[in-house]
Amino acid sequence: MNYQNLIIAHRGCWDKRTPENSLLAFKQCVEKSIPIELDVQLSLDEEVVVFHDKNTFSMTGVSLEIEKSTFQELRKLKLSSLAAKIPTLKEVLDLVKGKVPLLIEIKRGRNFSLLSRKVYELLKDYSGEVMIQSFDIRVVWWWKKKTDYPTGLLVSSNRKLQSVFYYPIVHSVFVVEKLLNVDFVSVDFEGLNSAFISKLRVRKMPIFVWTITKLSEFKAAKFYADCFIADGICEKLKDK
Repeated sequence: MNYQNLIIAHRGCWDKRTPENSLLAFKQCVEKSIPIELDVQLSLDEEVVVFHDKNTFSMTGVSLEIEKSTFQELRKLKLSSLAAKIPTLKEVLDLVKGKVPLLIEIKRGRNFSLLSRKVYELLKDYSGEVMIQSFDIRVVWWWKKKTDYPTGLLVSSNRKLQSVFYYPIVHSVFVVEKLLNVDFVSVDFEGLNSAFISKLRVRKMPIFVWTITKLSEFKAAKFYADCFIADGICEKLKDK
């Protein structure tokens, strides 16, 4: 897959009226021919749902843990005044139908292998372009060993949000390039000019950057990154 200058909508084309990670947001991406980034987790009854946070409160006003709630419990929640519901991955695949590429983030969870297997099973009959990414090196390892899907490692430059042991592991060129053998590395905007990313660029590793929210960030990121995961400005970036 050609990653060069690829613009991807972070959680779909969402705005104040259209909630992120919703079928409405993804439908807009399809209509505008913009690739989609989305997040998947497992519900208590093992349904693959599309949602970013571990808890539903920020998006619904109701506090439920995704992994501790059944799909029917989650389905009753409203994502917005438009009564948008939390979608399943299957619903997203049925909507998109291969019309735009998908970048699926496998979220950390209690059973990463089960989630990965279920996502893989859903993708077996899907003919569109799909990329996989995760912060969890176990997930990346699983997809690289068991599938042919392009798979990347998500890394954050914020040391405070990571274990003192985990940070150096995922910021190791040897781990990323030799042990995991990833197809790309996805880094936050603040970490783009780090020594770690510079070393990967010398080795021709494709670099994804998140999350671009301003034209000025895009212009700065173009010196370091190949693919740009953006919020709210995807249509503007397509012409740059």
